Formats: sequence, C-alpha cells, structure tokens
Amino acid sequence: MRNSKWIAPPNPFRWTIEHIFTWFNAFRAIKTCWEFKFENYTALFQIAFTII
Repeated sequence: MRNSKWIAPPNPFRWTIEHIFTWFNAFRAIKTCWEFKFENYTALFQIAFTII
C-alpha cells in the first residue's frame, strides 16, 4: 500500500522543460511536420526558438 501522505518534491527543471514544450505546441508547423525538406523543418525550430 502506498503512503498517501508522501508528496513529490517540486522540480523546477521539469517545470521549465514542460513550459518550453507547451510553447512549441503553439506552433502548428512544428507540432505536425508539414515540410518535405529537413532543412525547412529545422528552420522552423530556429524561428520558434528566437520567438520564445
């Protein structure tokens, strides 16, 4: 039986990563790969990084 009083300690690094992925989900072109060339897809990542 699990201890119901145990609470996981907060992890600020995990929150940072989840926050970044949430911002990436706002970009539809990154969420689903519509580009045929890999260079165009990586360019979209670079644009998203500069906006974020």
